Amino acid sequence: LSKIDISSGIEKKNNNNQRIERPRHRSELPDVAQHPLRAVQTSSPRISVGICAMDKKANSKPMKEILSQFGPNFEIVYYGNKMLLDDPIEDWPRVDCLIAFYSTGFPLEKAIAYVEQTKPHLVNDLQMQRVLFDRREVYALLDAIGVPTPRRVTVD
Repeated sequence: LSKIDISSGIEKKNNNNQRIERPRHRSELPDVAQHPLRAVQTSSPRISVGICAMDKKANSKPMKEILSQFGPNFEIVYYGNKMLLDDPIEDWPRVDCLIAFYSTGFPLEKAIAYVEQTKPHLVNDLQMQRVLFDRREVYALLDAIGVPTPRRVTVD
């Protein structure tokens, strides 16, 4: 199977070198019930998904919508404020897959250390979160991948 990247404008092709159309609206997205991860047999172990985010973000309406798409073959594990802020990463639960969202007060360096130690499948790259903290790095990255940016003066 080929992967479809709906977040970029880059043309994708399938294994037969046929052009894959990028969905233009949510209604054009594939049915999540047909997703390959949903096809896991019920006799197989559940896939654990860690939600590494501060309580406010983990309990937000958008997060609840994302999590509602997971079926019974997934076990959702929340890493709440207390665990993130107070517990050492050695005490954090091990998961198969990790969804991490930065927000005010989120211990990014601690979360990165946890990922380096346990190596779960990552939905988002925590290392790239560091880039977002420095506008110069953001512009350098955008320039490197050919995204048009406004003219600017950078002072270090």
